[in-house]
Amino acid sequence: MRIPFKAPVRARRTLPLLLAMAAGALVPAGALAAPATVTVRIEGRTQTLFEGPLLTDGHGVRASSDTVLRRCDGTNNNANPAAGPTGTAAAADAMRVLGLDFDARWFPAFDDYFIQRFGPDAEDANGYAYWGILLNGVLTQVGGCQQRVRPGQELLWAYDAFRARPFLRLARDGDDGAVPEPILTVDPGAPLRLRVVGRDGSNPAVTPAEGVPIVPVTTGAYGFQSFAPASLARSAADGTATVTFTTPGWQRIKAVDDAGHVRSNRIDVCVVPPGMAGCGPAPADTVTRIPPPPETPPADPPREQPRQDSPRTGQPPSTAAPRLEQPRIVLADGARRGLVGVRWRVLDAGVGVRGWEIAAKTLGSKRASFVTSARGGSDTRALLRLPAGVTSQLRFSVTDALGRTTSTTIGNVVVPRDDRALGLRRSWRAARDATAWLGTATRGAAGARLTTRLAAGRPVFFLRGGAGAARVEVRAAGRAETFTVAAGRAGTTRELKARRRAKAGSVELRVLRGSVSVDGVAATP
Repeated sequence: MRIPFKAPVRARRTLPLLLAMAAGALVPAGALAAPATVTVRIEGRTQTLFEGPLLTDGHGVRASSDTVLRRCDGTNNNANPAAGPTGTAAAADAMRVLGLDFDARWFPAFDDYFIQRFGPDAEDANGYAYWGILLNGVLTQVGGCQQRVRPGQELLWAYDAFRARPFLRLARDGDDGAVPEPILTVDPGAPLRLRVVGRDGSNPAVTPAEGVPIVPVTTGAYGFQSFAPASLARSAADGTATVTFTTPGWQRIKAVDDAGHVRSNRIDVCVVPPGMAGCGPAPADTVTRIPPPPETPPADPPREQPRQDSPRTGQPPSTAAPRLEQPRIVLADGARRGLVGVRWRVLDAGVGVRGWEIAAKTLGSKRASFVTSARGGSDTRALLRLPAGVTSQLRFSVTDALGRTTSTTIGNVVVPRDDRALGLRRSWRAARDATAWLGTATRGAAGARLTTRLAAGRPVFFLRGGAGAARVEVRAAGRAETFTVAAGRAGTTRELKARRRAKAGSVELRVLRGSVSVDGVAATP
C-alpha cells in the first residue's frame, strides 16, 4: 500500500499515475477532535464491507498486531495544524461498528501506518493487491491519518486500488454532485434513468462507463453487501441505463463489473406501494451510525516525534529514526527526457540519513523482482529510467546513521511507449507538444490505424486533449470495443483503457470519426 501524492500541474498534464501506500499514521491522541458525519465506504475483495453515514472524529487507533495506540487526528507528519476526523480513524470506527478490526504496519519514518487488512480482507502482496483511500473519488495526497475528512464528504477505502482500473460512480442521470444522492423514490413500473461513470482516481473528471451491469444488492452478516449475478440493466456507451422496478418496497442497487472496475456506491430505491406515501423506515444502514467509544489513550501521551539532542546538554545522543515526507512522483522533472522524477523532504533528521535507494518492479509478471533504479545520500530527489510500455511499482528505502532501514512502496507508475517509437506513418502526423511525454504527440484523423504489441493486461492509450470529440475502436484478443473520446483542454492527458487480456499480443486502435492525438501506449495489470 502506499500514500498517493498530488503531482504539480505540469506533472499531472504529462502522464496519469497511481501512487501507492494508502495508509494512516496512528499515534496516540489526547483530546478528541470535533466529530463529523461523513459517508464511509469500504469496498472489499468480493463484498462491500461497510457503506453509509458515520459519525467520526480524530482519535488514537491501534492495529490488531500493534502494541501501541497511535495518533490519528490529522496532525500526523504535521499535515494539518489542527486535529479533526481522518480517513483511517473513520475506517477504524466503521470496523468497530461491525464488531471487527483492522491490521496495519507502522512506519516511524513516515509517521504513518501501512494498511494491510480490513475485517476479513487482507492485502495480497504477491498479487499487488493493496488497500487505497479516496476522498470524493480522488486518491488522497497523504496517508489515512493525515487526511482530514469533512462533513458531507465521501470516504472510500478500496481493495486492490492501485491496478489502474476505474472507480465506478452510480447516480440518477443528471446528478453531478460530488456525493451521489443515496436514496431515490419511484413508482412501480416507472423507468428510473441512471448513469454510470468511471474515475481514474487522479482527479475528479469522469468518463462514461459502458457495458457495466447494475445489479441488486443483498445485505448479509455484519452488514456486508453481496451482489446478484443477474443484472437489471447494462450501461450504454454514454453511461446511461434505465431500470424499472415492479415490486414495491426498498430495492438496493450497485454498478458492479468483475471485468476490472472498482464497485460503485449503493443507491437505495423506494418503490412506492400503491396508495401509500412511502416505503416506511429506511434500511438501518442508511441512518448515521455512531461507533462505540475508541480506546482511551494514556493521559498526556507523548507524540512519537523524533528529536535530536544537543551535544551541549551533556545528554546521550538521540537514537530517533529520521522522519521523512512520503516520497512523491513528479513527472514534470524528467518527462521531456523520458524519465520519472521522485522527490521527498527530511522533516526531522533524527540520528541522520546514511543513504536512500529506489527500486522498481514491473507489474503483471510473476517472475519480476525489485531492481535498484537510483540511490544516493543527502540528496532528496531522483530521476529514474523505467521500462516503457508497462506499469512499474516503486519502493523507497532509507537507511539511517545507525544502519536501520525502512522501506515502503510509494506508488505505481505507467510509463508509455512513446508515439515516435510506434512507427506511425501515412495518415499520422507527429507534432511538438511541450507537456507531452518526450515532448511530442502524433495526430491521426478518421481511418488512421495504430498497431502495436503489448504485454498481458489492459491496453492503455494516452491521448492528448483536442478541440472536438472523436470515436475510436480498439481491437485486441479477437474482440472489438468502441469508445467516444470527448473534447478536452489542450495540454491535458486522458487514458483510454480497453478490456484486460490474459496474454500478450497485438493491439490495434482505429480512428472512426474525428481525430485523436496519441502520446503513447502501455499495458497495466
